[in-house]
Amino acid sequence: MVTMRILLVDDEAAVLRAMDRLFRRRGHQVRTSPSAEDAVALLDSFVPEVVVSDFKMKGMNGVELLRLVAARLPGARRVLLSGFAEVEGSIDAQFLAKPYGADDLLRMCEGVGPGR
Repeated sequence: MVTMRILLVDDEAAVLRAMDRLFRRRGHQVRTSPSAEDAVALLDSFVPEVVVSDFKMKGMNGVELLRLVAARLPGARRVLLSGFAEVEGSIDAQFLAKPYGADDLLRMCEGVGPGR
């Protein structure tokens, strides 16, 4: 398996820790951020191949963050996590509805399985 640089963004600490563990166990290089604003600052020192962001956060939301990532890093895979299905068509990113399974998240980020 190829390892990747992954940036995880979520304002829920427990969710962020769980995703961090999931990807680190697979050997990926992971950075985490509790907010979109902090994630943007991380982009100066860490260039991710995949950015996974929650939709609903204080301040800048996940859609805004992933649009910024698309402009700055057009080759990065972008994944939006949300319980709100109406966001799906509003951004050029992959969408994963909550609740999601770890296998679904891994497949989407690692680009394996059906349609990849």
